[in-house]
Amino acid sequence: MEASEGIYSNIALIVNSLLLFHKDPEILKYTLKILQFLHSHFPNFRLKLQSAISTVLSNISDIPNSECEQAGAIFLFHLLSVPNLLDSAFFELLSSDPKISRLSTSSFFDEKYVTPTPFNKQI
Repeated sequence: MEASEGIYSNIALIVNSLLLFHKDPEILKYTLKILQFLHSHFPNFRLKLQSAISTVLSNISDIPNSECEQAGAIFLFHLLSVPNLLDSAFFELLSSDPKISRLSTSSFFDEKYVTPTPFNKQI
């Protein structure tokens, strides 16, 4: 993990660059995948990733693309189902933001779509 500390600035640069393409469904899906990977494999980055995660989920809720909706709703379900992964302010933001909460009405916002991991076995 110590070696990973130095790479965050590079990752942030890439993710922030991808966030410029907020209306492109393909780029949004790739950006979300990157954020999911980082969130799950680098717990020390989680606080730093919160803004990017909420931005991508918000942007996905505006895109009429079922693949984006599916990816966003599944990740949101995962995040909200394992509250110990989030700080309380981020949990509240994800739960109450009007744009992000649209993803919670998706048919994909369901535990059957979440891949079990060591963090969400209780789901």
